[in-house]
Amino acid sequence: RGRGAVAGEAVLGRSRPVRTDEDYYYLRGDVRKYPGRFVSVNASAAAAAPSSASESGDVVFFQGVANNSGNFDLEACGDLINPEEVRGNICVVVRGSCFFSSKTLACQRAGAVAAIIVNDRMDEGAAD
Repeated sequence: RGRGAVAGEAVLGRSRPVRTDEDYYYLRGDVRKYPGRFVSVNASAAAAAPSSASESGDVVFFQGVANNSGNFDLEACGDLINPEEVRGNICVVVRGSCFFSSKTLACQRAGAVAAIIVNDRMDEGAAD
């Protein structure tokens, strides 16, 4: 166990957030969790903050709204809500909010063949 080649697709592990009392969002191609509501940099679209990824096009991956039961994050501090996607694949999660061992076990319980924990802190050696 723990040796040899691993095969599978990289899949983002999603879990319920530890904190549910704050708005947050993820941008496409970026694993950092930003606080607040996304406001478009396009002045004509800035009037309404998105309430879901589909309303903001290709910029926002997910908009979390405080106390919404449909929220998820990529930190895997609890059971994954997408085990069917993770099973047999490589589970990719983001550091933060809990121990690395908790993240690894969440991926393992979901049936992942491996886990990758991504550093989201650009000031600690991560690259854009």
